[in-house]
Amino acid sequence: MKSLHIPIFKNDTQDVGPEADFTNKLTQEVKRSRVATILGKNEADGLLEGRIVSITRAQTAHDSKQRDQTDKSSGLVNLPQGTYVATEFMLSVKVELLLRDRKTKNIVWKQWFEDRSLYSSARLALAGINTSSPNYTESEDERVIRQLAGVMMEEAVGRLTENF
Repeated sequence: MKSLHIPIFKNDTQDVGPEADFTNKLTQEVKRSRVATILGKNEADGLLEGRIVSITRAQTAHDSKQRDQTDKSSGLVNLPQGTYVATEFMLSVKVELLLRDRKTKNIVWKQWFEDRSLYSSARLALAGINTSSPNYTESEDERVIRQLAGVMMEEAVGRLTENF
């Protein structure tokens, strides 16, 4: 196939927006690799379709202020006793890609891609601060998803070109 059409990824998750990140990164990687020309749906030889199957987040580390804690290195010294703060999260993404012959609609190639990344939560270390902005975690999620999209779509184009 000398030309491909890449429609916007389908998104099976509740997250809003990652389909654009994955579609853009896949398109960039195909163009960069020069493996095929990107054309409109009715002109391309093949359709390279993507689907975001899952995006999961899990807390992987935490800190808590104990009753007699005097250690200032934890950053929790100014928070109330018994405070429990998530300090690290793992974000995992699973994506399915398939290549269809445009004319026959037959699937020519299909692969699953999974990747994950750790990121730190907001730090609460100043006197008087006992909450964190949910915007920080949301923006970190978006940054990590964009980063994973780049890595995963680079791998996808590599696998696609090696298998043909």
